[in-house]
Amino acid sequence: MEYDDARRFRALCVEQLKREPNQTFRAADGILTEMNARLQKLPEWKSAHFTARYFEVDRTTLEEALVLRQEADSLWLYLQDVYDDERDIENALTSLSGRADIQLQRPFSDQDWQNEILDKKSPLLAKAREHYTQAVISQAEACETIFRRPLSAVTGAAGTGKTTVICAIIRAVRQTEGDGAPITVMAPTGKASDRVRAKLHERGIERVETSTVHSFLAKGVWLNENLTFGRSGGKRAGNGTIIVDEASILDLALMASLVRSIDWRQVRRFILVGDPNQLPPIGRGRVFAGTIIWLDGRKKGSIARLDQNRRQMENAIAGNGTAILDLAELFVGGTARDDGKATSPQAEALLSAVHKGGEVDADLRIVYWDEPATLSDRLIREIESEMSVHTGKPLDVTKPYELWRSAFEWKPENYQVLTPHRAEPHGVEALNEAIRNRVARGVMNWFGTVDGITLFDKVIQYRNRPKSNPIWAYNFDTRKSERAEIFDGEIGFVQNMALTLKRAVTE
Repeated sequence: MEYDDARRFRALCVEQLKREPNQTFRAADGILTEMNARLQKLPEWKSAHFTARYFEVDRTTLEEALVLRQEADSLWLYLQDVYDDERDIENALTSLSGRADIQLQRPFSDQDWQNEILDKKSPLLAKAREHYTQAVISQAEACETIFRRPLSAVTGAAGTGKTTVICAIIRAVRQTEGDGAPITVMAPTGKASDRVRAKLHERGIERVETSTVHSFLAKGVWLNENLTFGRSGGKRAGNGTIIVDEASILDLALMASLVRSIDWRQVRRFILVGDPNQLPPIGRGRVFAGTIIWLDGRKKGSIARLDQNRRQMENAIAGNGTAILDLAELFVGGTARDDGKATSPQAEALLSAVHKGGEVDADLRIVYWDEPATLSDRLIREIESEMSVHTGKPLDVTKPYELWRSAFEWKPENYQVLTPHRAEPHGVEALNEAIRNRVARGVMNWFGTVDGITLFDKVIQYRNRPKSNPIWAYNFDTRKSERAEIFDGEIGFVQNMALTLKRAVTE
């Protein structure tokens, strides 16, 4: 192979595109610059300098693995598989959106929607009836807007009632199409799927198929054993109403696999639910955000936007504070960024309080540290101070684990330490080690560790084990080992089986 062989040029382009974690396509001149910079570091007999002319001359060879798209004076490059993923999603959603509106077999009135949205147990009903009623009416109108659309989306920030809307839509499907109408609710993560399942149970909604997207794919043989996605040959399934929660997490590859796995001839409505302002998916593309923009320009009335934050209302009334959500909204909404708009007085006051540190609101306290080496000690002191306040128990410095166990009450979600970094002094590894040395040193010395994990450690599941690939686990109710589902993101404690069994029998 010559140093400037078309196949080498193609391979270098493919490799550069595979290095791209987020974008579905790249500018050809950018790829060319990066490629030549890499080649310059090689010995002279391996080096070459490619120009834009090669894209024209070697186009036939390049198109065996790439898609070249010309827009005005710019050339853009796709990996062939990525381009095909985009087209499969586009074709499925375009076809669905082009269908006529759904004709309801039975009516579902404005009052019906409001009755389904209304939560009679909400403290807002008694303490802020007017504001709560307005929020209910707004959500009901949003539901009614999209219910007859074959393709629609529900968007809103945390606390705006997206899961409540899902429940209301399911009730409406049952009333207008009958109790046997097929409904599927799925989510990209097991934790999100469990949350929807719990909300449905709370609302008394039964016989709704809930699963992760990966479980749905696995059933149809669209998920390979190595957890990559199949591109053909699987069984198409799904009918009636399909709702995808937390759709903003879907990346291009996962969404493309999902649309391939669905039998669209049997689907009556397809609803995507999520928050496009959340962090983008880990993989390529922002499918949900792009779909919102596309639907806005294609078919009005296909998007239900929830803007009444009931969680903030409840926190304000209960005196629990609203600063966490308010602060998040500043950055999500752009009012804290340099977007040319004036920052509101409320936002200025909040940011000023954050800069000063200390108690910002009942739900938010800001603590700063000076040196990375001091962070872990400062963090542990703050956590133990909170634990003492919450439990009413003092810290015994000789037995700190007693306070920690009392504060957690065997509920791993009671306290969380989150960091976006891994290997720095302020990263997850260093902080995790510091906390374990504080709480579990005696246990590690006595019992030892397995893969760095010891008895009573708080742990997190980092891969899905659905029905198609379950794990064996001991069931303390039946007192025998059974195949069990466990999903990415679920948390718990490592326990001694005999100790846990004794506790279960005692309780």
